[in-house]
Amino acid sequence: MGNKVDNARNGAKAGHNREPEKDVAELGVDGWLRKEIIGSKEVLEKQLGIKVNAFAYPFGMYNQKCLDVVKEAGYEAAFTVYGQLLPYSAPKD
Repeated sequence: MGNKVDNARNGAKAGHNREPEKDVAELGVDGWLRKEIIGSKEVLEKQLGIKVNAFAYPFGMYNQKCLDVVKEAGYEAAFTVYGQLLPYSAPKD
């Protein structure tokens, strides 16, 4: 009881944070972005044994490349820091 799997299955929100400076230097910006968005989803799903279906843009910041990678990753929904649902058809400004 009280472990991360039980917490997630009982509705707790889970997130995955990394050390971006190391990855950007090694992978480049596009590779780092894919690792952050797609790779973290895979890690969470494996560790928690559940489907991760929502993404929150860090600090609410995103651009077209972020939107494309989130869609590619298979997230069903993405949100800004204000809890605003951001559909794939949202304006990119």
